Amino acid sequence: MIPEKMIRGFEWFSRCIIAIITIALAIAIFTELTGITIVQGMTPLSESFLTIGGIAIVLAGAYPMVYIIIHVAGRPLSAAGKLIGLSATDIGGMIAALANTIPAYGMMKDMTPLGKIINSAFISCAGFAFGDYLAFCTGVEPQLIPALLACKLSGGVIGTAIACFIFHFQKQTLRTEVIS
Repeated sequence: MIPEKMIRGFEWFSRCIIAIITIALAIAIFTELTGITIVQGMTPLSESFLTIGGIAIVLAGAYPMVYIIIHVAGRPLSAAGKLIGLSATDIGGMIAALANTIPAYGMMKDMTPLGKIINSAFISCAGFAFGDYLAFCTGVEPQLIPALLACKLSGGVIGTAIACFIFHFQKQTLRTEVIS
């Protein structure tokens, strides 16, 4: 009962956010085309395009970088992943998520149960570190790049460690309960 209400609540919330974004975009377009300001202090659409363009430029390099990392360091990363029970696909999803999470989510159907949990934990903290977040930070506040990467990557490592610990603890608890 509670999960259904939460889902309905989040669906309602998402519709409100979409409505607000649509109205704001319409106002920005109107202001851009006519020069008539409706909302004082609203960032011009042309400035937003500069940010979006910067993100596109960084992403154009992020995907090839992830591809190179997977192919150059794939074997060592797979070997390291095997130490905690992760497959090559599991590790590949984590690396892909550093640029963008869409490929990682697409890979989840081929991941192990542990890989799905680890990737979800990693994505929640480290996702987009070398993609969208880096691109935005580069365009808006470049001096924060080291802090951004340090925080996102350390968060990903910590989240992964916690998820791995909980997964293995739960697995051990289930084995104990089945044996008893």
